[in-house]
Amino acid sequence: EAIGGFPASVTVGVDWDLGVRLIQHSYRCAYAEAAIVATERPATVREFWRNEVRWRRAHLHALWRHRGWFFQSRQRAVQSISFYLVAGAVAGAGAVGAMQLAGFRLSLIRRAAPVALLFLAWVGMRRPAFVAAVAAHSGNMRWLKLAWGPLVLLWVSFLAATRAALTVFHKQINFQGPRPVPQEKLPGKVAVVESPAVRPGRNP
Repeated sequence: EAIGGFPASVTVGVDWDLGVRLIQHSYRCAYAEAAIVATERPATVREFWRNEVRWRRAHLHALWRHRGWFFQSRQRAVQSISFYLVAGAVAGAGAVGAMQLAGFRLSLIRRAAPVALLFLAWVGMRRPAFVAAVAAHSGNMRWLKLAWGPLVLLWVSFLAATRAALTVFHKQINFQGPRPVPQEKLPGKVAVVESPAVRPGRNP
């Protein structure tokens, strides 16, 4: 309530927006290890794409909404848009590589192609490397079977970020496909709390 509750105008990325406002007001955010949260996640690449475009647009809108705070610091500004900068660099490197493979004879393309391909390889292998680190840390090598997933989804995220940046004013697409979680699969007990009645003049 002290920081404005949940504004009705924020419909996507509500938790992220709340976190930003808490930090702006000097509240300390802590990790609640015992918290259990059931949420909806995409089950297919198509659903992941739709959700990622939707969230990236919301993220760009939120950066603009809080621009006075984000762009107050150069480091904070760069960090907030770094993923979009990398996505743009990946798109450029991909275009250079595609022109090289297509047989373009421009000397600039020939010189830039090896650097572009090395950049794409470096970016692409960061996510599988993280999976390998998890496998080594946990001692469970079965994680390695999933190494392809983060790699594929990373490129989808880059494409989604690029599309969101180019279509930031388009109408939001809705994420379709809720993932209901059976209660018996959740650890511990889950309490169902009824929503309090909405008071007049207050946002639900």
